[in-house]
Amino acid sequence: MSAASSAIPRDLSTFVSPQANGVAALELAVDGMRCAGCMAAIERGVLKVRGVVTARINLTDHRLHVQWQEGVTNPDAIIGAVEALGFKAYPFVAKQAESVEASEERRLLRYLGVAAFAAMNIMLLSVSVWSGNASDINPETRDFFHWLSALIALPAAGYAGQPFFESAVRALKARRVNMDVPITLGILLALGMSVVETLNHGEHAYFDSAVMLIFFLLVGRYLDQAMRRRTRAVAGNLAALKAETAVKFVSDKEVREVPIAAVAAGDIVLVRPGERVSVDGRVVSGRSEIDQSLITGETDHCAIAEDGMVYAGTLNISGLAIVNVAASGGTSIRLGHATTVGGTATGNLNLNGGILTVAGDIIRGAATGTSNANVKLSGGTLNMAGNDIGALANSITLAAESGTLQNVASINGTGGLTKTTAGTLLLSGIN
Repeated sequence: MSAASSAIPRDLSTFVSPQANGVAALELAVDGMRCAGCMAAIERGVLKVRGVVTARINLTDHRLHVQWQEGVTNPDAIIGAVEALGFKAYPFVAKQAESVEASEERRLLRYLGVAAFAAMNIMLLSVSVWSGNASDINPETRDFFHWLSALIALPAAGYAGQPFFESAVRALKARRVNMDVPITLGILLALGMSVVETLNHGEHAYFDSAVMLIFFLLVGRYLDQAMRRRTRAVAGNLAALKAETAVKFVSDKEVREVPIAAVAAGDIVLVRPGERVSVDGRVVSGRSEIDQSLITGETDHCAIAEDGMVYAGTLNISGLAIVNVAASGGTSIRLGHATTVGGTATGNLNLNGGILTVAGDIIRGAATGTSNANVKLSGGTLNMAGNDIGALANSITLAAESGTLQNVASINGTGGLTKTTAGTLLLSGIN
């Protein structure tokens, strides 16, 4: 019955995103990754699956982005390839991922507490033995202290060392080695040797070393987990800057609140005082002050008037503003920044009309690490005035098919611009 149940195929179509040219994409959460070696092993393993086009994994949030040719392979085969390597993979869902991360952090904190308690008490016993060995401790007392240390260390190590033991077992079952295999081997050998020494009335035992090793490793792993949760929270806050609705003019005298997905470039929207701006665009009427602190870090309010630019995620403070939409939803520059947090994905921004001013942090967020950033214009205007691009691992390609590049020469940096093809500028070596 259980074997038949495990063979039942899963319907993962709701998690699959269709792409161009018959390509499909899926984001998977991966459990069990601990180091860059794990990341490389997963990417290599997934790329071996027939039909997979790209496989990029982010070690910070344990997320795997896969693209494949539809009809050649399927999500089950990709998940199976990851699990065959000794990792657990499942479709990424933001709320579920946060719950899993919180649960893992609480679990590591419990293990850390047990290891700390055991390490402190064993160390007290060890100091007594060390002092006695240098003076007049008798063998019976020393053996008694060693057995007390074993009574504390063995169950504590068996419980607190679970994160390392479980990871090592999964790796060995998949016929591979990860960083937790030598850790587990070292802990088991230290504990085993200590028991043998205690049985043979030896002067030295190493229970304290084994438990202290677990304790310090757990400190590092707990801090890594806490940092990962904070990183995810920051990325979530950036995405939360995007308002879900906008007040759109459906006629000259009628406005209606609509989902942001129903707003396109060229529409006219009304931004009321106290509302978060939901689009990038140019002010066509009205005056106000805008709070951009959550995006730029600048705490002073910025005054806007007719022909001024506003961006999604900023907060309208004082007056009414009527805005001609340049970008909204997935094409908003601020949303584009949020989707490229992590530095290992390729960032793409399509501007289909309107005017867009690119801030240096957007370029930097999309292009650091091992990625490229592509900004494509189709009848729009890209204003590059005053940008400090930052160090680029690869390149930024600006493709102006039918649009206009403004102020490109004013970019701050030591690199240069090279025109590679008609309408395309390649930025390279900019620091």
